[in-house]
Amino acid sequence: MGTKILSLDLGITSIGYSILDEMDNDRYSLVDYGISMFDKATDKDGKSKKLLHSASQSSANLHDLRKQRTQNLAMLFEKYKLAGADNLLRQERENRYVNKWYLRAEKSFSQVIEIEELFTVLYLMAKHRGYKSLDTDDLLEELLIDL
Repeated sequence: MGTKILSLDLGITSIGYSILDEMDNDRYSLVDYGISMFDKATDKDGKSKKLLHSASQSSANLHDLRKQRTQNLAMLFEKYKLAGADNLLRQERENRYVNKWYLRAEKSFSQVIEIEELFTVLYLMAKHRGYKSLDTDDLLEELLIDL
């Protein structure tokens, strides 16, 4: 009995295998072979299952990153003793400041805002990574559209 050799054939919808036993003089004996079949690589609509999985994973990762950014912001406020992280995150869950865009676009430029209001403005930016324009006119226009 000589060295055993495993050979694999990896396909999109199947895996084939064989096990060979190496004998003398470059001769081989087949010990076992088989195949495992899988479902198609596409769903019933013809979309790639891998692409669907990747999109789902990407969405989950984005959600986790967004959550981590907002928690880091709360921890930063707590580190500098501005407010407790739990209280700040609770205020966002309870949606204490309903009109966040008003705080960001108008009130923060015309009045002194409280620490909790500052957190709300920065929380909004951290959650959306600041994709909105910082131009006051653009933000006021959005506020008018929302009203």
